[in-house]
Amino acid sequence: MEPDAFTSSPVVWLVTEDVHLIRADTITSIGVTGDQLMVWQGDRATTVVQASLRPQLTTSHAGILAQRLAAAATTPPRDPAGIPFPVVYVWFQLDDAREPCWQIVVVGSNAHSDPPVPPFSVGMTD
Repeated sequence: MEPDAFTSSPVVWLVTEDVHLIRADTITSIGVTGDQLMVWQGDRATTVVQASLRPQLTTSHAGILAQRLAAAATTPPRDPAGIPFPVVYVWFQLDDAREPCWQIVVVGSNAHSDPPVPPFSVGMTD
């Protein structure tokens, strides 16, 4: 039997640009409206990030975010001992360190700790 055979799926949170948490399993759709990447929970829309003068957002960004949220729930990051984290935070943000480009960061956390604060030294980026 695999070590994580008895673990449940992690709780995945999408963190908006203004640092609001949206539980991923409550998101019904993701899309781009004008210069905003949006998520909907039923008929309630929330802005994840607004491009303004930054690189333009496209519908492919929404698709990639949806894929990463799904992947975070099914294959969460693991701690140094190889155990899947019970809580996962997903950020969609602008990476200014390299040429300006959008990135998605996925970071695992213990159930009893505060969310990590960007910039990140661990996790996955696109």
